[in-house]
Amino acid sequence: MRYKILKLLANLIFWPSTLVFFTFWLSLCAIVWLIALPFDYERRAFRVTLHTWCWLYMKLCPFWRYTIEGRENLPQGACVYVANHQSLMDISVLLGLNRRFKWVAKKELFSRPFVGWLLFFGRDIKLDRASLRDASRMIASCLHWLQRGVGIMIFPEGHRSSTVGRFKRGAFQVAQEAQVPIVPIAVSGPAQAIKGYFVEPNRTPIRIQILSPIFPEQLQNQPLDDVAREVEEQIRSVHKANHPELYTTSKDTTP
Repeated sequence: MRYKILKLLANLIFWPSTLVFFTFWLSLCAIVWLIALPFDYERRAFRVTLHTWCWLYMKLCPFWRYTIEGRENLPQGACVYVANHQSLMDISVLLGLNRRFKWVAKKELFSRPFVGWLLFFGRDIKLDRASLRDASRMIASCLHWLQRGVGIMIFPEGHRSSTVGRFKRGAFQVAQEAQVPIVPIAVSGPAQAIKGYFVEPNRTPIRIQILSPIFPEQLQNQPLDDVAREVEEQIRSVHKANHPELYTTSKDTTP
C-alpha cells in the first residue's frame, strides 16, 4: 500500500512538471528552428537547443540517476552510432549525449505528434522498412550527412526489445561505405524508469555506456554480418550485466 501511494504521488509530480517543461522547450525549439531556417541547412541551432533540453530533463528529474560513461571512446568527426532500443524514452536519453547526429527513424514516427515534429524540424532521415528502394535512399541520405561531418544514430534492431535483439547490417553498411567508425552504445534503464505510463517512485539508474569504436579498417577485414553480431554481443553483454533479470529466460518481449 505504501509503495502504491508513493507511486501515485510521484506521478502527480512527474507528469504535470514534464508537461510544463516540454511545452516551454518545444516552443523554444520551434522558435530557434524558425529563426535559423533560412541559413541553417543542418538545423544545428535547433539541434543544440534540443540536446540541451534533453540533457537538462534527464539530469533534473528526481526519479532518475542519469549517467554517461565512456566519453573518451567518442571519436572526432562523423561516425555511425548504434544503440540497443528499449523504449521511446531512448530518444531523450541519447540526445543527452550532445553530439552532432541525425536519426534514422521509421516513417511512422514522423507522423506522430511531438516526436514526429522534432524529427521533421531536425531534418532526420525517414525509412520505409517495407521498401528496398527506400533503403537505398536512406543509405544515400546517411552518406550525404556523414560527408558533411554529421554523425548518424541508428537502432540496428529495428524495433524495441526488452533484451538486446538481432542487429541488422544496414548501419554497418553505411559506416563501411562512408569509411567512418562505428560507435556501439549500451542503453540501460529507460524501460525500468517508466513502465506503461507510470514513472517508478525511486532513483532508477539510466546509463549510457559508450563502448570502444570499430574503425573503418576493421570493417574492411571481415564480413559485415560478423561485425554486426560482434557489436550486438558487446552491447548485450553490458546490458545483461545491468539487467540480469531480463535474461533469466530465452523469451524476449517486443512491444
